[in-house]
Amino acid sequence: MYKRLSDVSIGEVLLSPVYMNKTLLCRAGVRVSAQMLSTFANYGINELEVQGAFIPSVTTSFDLQALNAGNLISLCRQKVEEFIKSSSPLLGVLVDYDECTFQHSINVACYAMAFAMNLDYKPDVVKTLGLGGLLHDIGKLQIPRSILNKPGKLDDKEFSQMKTHAKLGYDLLKQDLTLSSGVKQIAYQHHENFDGSGYPRNLRDKQEYYLAQIIHICDVYEALCAKRPYKEPMPRRRVRTILYEGKSTQFNPKYVDLFLKFMPMYLVGEVVRVGDKLGIVIDDKTVAVGSETFPIESLT
Repeated sequence: MYKRLSDVSIGEVLLSPVYMNKTLLCRAGVRVSAQMLSTFANYGINELEVQGAFIPSVTTSFDLQALNAGNLISLCRQKVEEFIKSSSPLLGVLVDYDECTFQHSINVACYAMAFAMNLDYKPDVVKTLGLGGLLHDIGKLQIPRSILNKPGKLDDKEFSQMKTHAKLGYDLLKQDLTLSSGVKQIAYQHHENFDGSGYPRNLRDKQEYYLAQIIHICDVYEALCAKRPYKEPMPRRRVRTILYEGKSTQFNPKYVDLFLKFMPMYLVGEVVRVGDKLGIVIDDKTVAVGSETFPIESLT
């Protein structure tokens, strides 16, 4: 369908090529970006034939759905949906390329925003974390699927190629004038370690962008807790231990402590063992076993 240029949304797909005085400006099949809209307007192009953008459904992990944090998670999901509709068209490409990476990115964005809102961070910071979480792994568009979804450990050559995704992601995003520098630095720095042992630039401590340090923690937590076609989820207790043991080496210790305080050991709806019986966590203080209830501290 043809639309007035002012009605075209970022992420919609061109159904016909765009010409100016017989010169091709853009081929059909390309997703519309903010820069393209600006260019077309400058050339006096008033309408485009486009197809509505594909907006994938936003679902979150069990950990997020069960997190007893008031309405934070539903609010985060709403924000993620808004970001997907209005931000980089690369997100639509990512869901087509690797759905697991896309779902991981949604969860990381929600963890990071909920964490930041719980700490009363300013709205612009929450937005940067949300967009940064969604786009932190966008460089994986240039990593072969055979590596992204390989069952088992990557060999040295494959791991070296995987490590390039941080710089590749930054390179993809740096030309997008609609994204803040903070979002781009999150993509670039989310694998830097607090002690300087990370990649791609071996930054340490205060050399790192602080929001990238938060995304780093959310990224690792989600990746370890999540079920994938090639792996089972790691027990949450073990994941928490890994984060704790990574303080001051892999992670900023301040943010690890705050994140572990924010993320409870047990989540509402989780099935747990109480002695020789199975129970279910019914709130942040109580476990039910049949008709009996026990304090959650009895599980520790």
